[in-house]
This record gives sequence, C-alpha cells and structure tokens, in this order.
Amino acid sequence: MDAAVHVRTKNRGRGVLEGAFALLEALRQHGDEAGVTELAVACGVPKSTAHRLLEQLVAMEAVERRGPRYRLGAQLYRLGQAWQPHPGLARRAACRCTGCGRRLGAASSWPCCVMSGP
Repeated sequence: MDAAVHVRTKNRGRGVLEGAFALLEALRQHGDEAGVTELAVACGVPKSTAHRLLEQLVAMEAVERRGPRYRLGAQLYRLGQAWQPHPGLARRAACRCTGCGRRLGAASSWPCCVMSGP
C-alpha cells in the first residue's frame, strides 16, 4: 500500500467524513480486500473507529464485507459512472450533431461520436 492515508483539517481533528474517505482511499490503494486492522493502521485511526465507519459504509453499499475483510462496493462504481470530466459536454455535442444532421438532410439518427476520457 502507498504511504499512510492521513487527512487532517487545519487546526482541528479529523471529521467523520474525512475518516470515511480515508478508509475508502486506503481500500483503493490496497486494490483488493483488506482487514480492519490493516485499514486502521493505514489511516491512523483506532481499530474501533475504523470498524464503525466501515460498517456504516457497508450499510450504504459503498463498501462490501466478505467475512472479516472489506473491499470497495458497487455504490462507488455507480457514483463514479455519473462523474464527467467536463459536465454537459456530451449533451452539447449531441445537440450539435443533431443540428448538423438536419442541415445535411440526414436522418435523426445521424451517427456522431463523442469521445470520453481524460
């Protein structure tokens, strides 16, 4: 696993969301399943805190538990699918393609390709 995942807000302790995101990041860095102790050490939080946060994340399907081990859950995948590097770009490009198709006399299903990715 990469360097320890420590998130602190200036002049105050770690908040609940910071702890939860630190655990998610630790799971991402691990790349597979990880145990509570391993995640707690990676995030610099007590084991009991890591367990409590992980169980809340399990209830939200952000994390999956398999026996004593945890991994990233399907809800994170679904949320990630909604992320767009340039919000609205695909919609605007589709409108332009439809307009070009009309001007060229093409059918409304005129093929248009919108690239995605970084």
